[in-house]
Amino acid sequence: MSSSLRRILAAFLLGAITGAALMMGFVAARIERATVQRDLFMTVAREQRHRLDQMRERIDEFQTQPTVESVELHFLDLEEDKSATALALSELLRPLSSGIVGQMVEDVNPAVLRNLYHKRIVISNQNEYVISVESIVIAPTTHLFLSAELKSD
Repeated sequence: MSSSLRRILAAFLLGAITGAALMMGFVAARIERATVQRDLFMTVAREQRHRLDQMRERIDEFQTQPTVESVELHFLDLEEDKSATALALSELLRPLSSGIVGQMVEDVNPAVLRNLYHKRIVISNQNEYVISVESIVIAPTTHLFLSAELKSD
């Protein structure tokens, strides 16, 4: 082999090795970034799967437990001739308990529900009534048994 051919071959090999080393440095940094990014995406996907599983468990739990569907108000001390008064008082008081509709029955706090109504003063037909809570039944159809007395000045 002639010396010029050896020099050309040596220059070619030196260029290939130098080029490969430079490319390795450039490609290695990109591979490292891609690996870190892939690991980050895998971690996020794992966390999202975990959250999704928790949501599915909550939905399953929510669907198996009874919820409050409606609230009925019953006035115990109003006679038959005052059914219009009972209806008017019911219409005025019903919005107070609308917040518990849709909640799970076991999550409804009877003390809070009682405090919404007990000793409340309601004005109906130019009369003031003091509402007292006699009993509460918390179920899918929640019943509040109330009494109403004319407020004496």
